[in-house]
Amino acid sequence: NGHRVLARAVLYRGDLDRSLEFFATAEGLAPHFADTLADFADALMHYSRADAARGKIDLALALNPIPPDMYLWVAAGIDFFQENFTGALEKLRRVREPEQVYRLMAASAAMLGDDKAARTYRDLALRIDPTFEIRTWIQRLPDRNDENLRFYVAALKRAGFH
Repeated sequence: NGHRVLARAVLYRGDLDRSLEFFATAEGLAPHFADTLADFADALMHYSRADAARGKIDLALALNPIPPDMYLWVAAGIDFFQENFTGALEKLRRVREPEQVYRLMAASAAMLGDDKAARTYRDLALRIDPTFEIRTWIQRLPDRNDENLRFYVAALKRAGFH
């Protein structure tokens, strides 16, 4: 668990390479620890390795069939970047405390062309964080692939975020 926590810390400090090394160590020490697999999947998505991320999150979900919200959020994020917006929304609608996923819900609905749902989710997100600005938020994301960031920004703008 210590390696997993360290991997998360360096991920959000922007050191993706070291993060993946720590996650690999954590997984090697406890290959069936679903929390590590879910966090590893999240890191792999930030590294733009969607197929590898999908394998990790699918295993985490199989090991923990009543998953914490974070597992569903990670799985939905993978769906989103693989342009499976319907799958993303299906997973996000299962989240028990959706406050943190409204932006991704809005972006997914917008990409499906469901403007009404996109606006509803956007409004819910802005009610929680009324000062949200895409340019400020995007600077904090540790993504390796600028194309993924541009794709997400475009979806957020399409949902009505600024």
